[in-house]
Amino acid sequence: MIGTGASAIQVVPAIADRVETVGIFQRSAPWIGPFEKLRLEVPPPLQQPFVPTHEAMRALNLSRGRPAHELAADLRRAFSGIVAGNVKEQGVAAIARHGPYELRGDTAIMRLLDRLLSAFVQQQRMKLPGSRYKPCYRLVA
Repeated sequence: MIGTGASAIQVVPAIADRVETVGIFQRSAPWIGPFEKLRLEVPPPLQQPFVPTHEAMRALNLSRGRPAHELAADLRRAFSGIVAGNVKEQGVAAIARHGPYELRGDTAIMRLLDRLLSAFVQQQRMKLPGSRYKPCYRLVA
C-alpha cells in the first residue's frame, strides 16, 4: 500500500485478515486515533435534510447570540438554498414563481454574508461563466 490516507485507512483493515503481510510506504507517520471510543452525538434537528422553500429560507435565524453550531447549521442551510435557487430545477422554478429567497439576520452577519456572496459573483462562482448572474436571494437585516 502506498500512502496512509483515506483509501489506506479503509483498504488495509479490509484485507488484513486475507493477506500474509501488508507493506505500507509513507513519507511521514500521521496520527490516527482509536475512533471506536469517539462518540459523536448530533441533535436530531441537525440531522434532517433541508428543503429550501421560501418559508424555510425566511425562517433561518442568521443572528449572533445563538449557539455556534446552530448558527453554522443555518448558514449551511442558507448556502444550500442559494445553490438550489441558482441551479436546481425545483429551486430555479420557485425563484421564477415567487421571487428571490429572503435571508434575515443581524446587520453584521448580513454585511459579511453580502461581502462573501458578492465575491463569489465577481469570481463567477454563482453561475456558469459567460452568463449574467441575477441573485436568487435578498439579504434583510
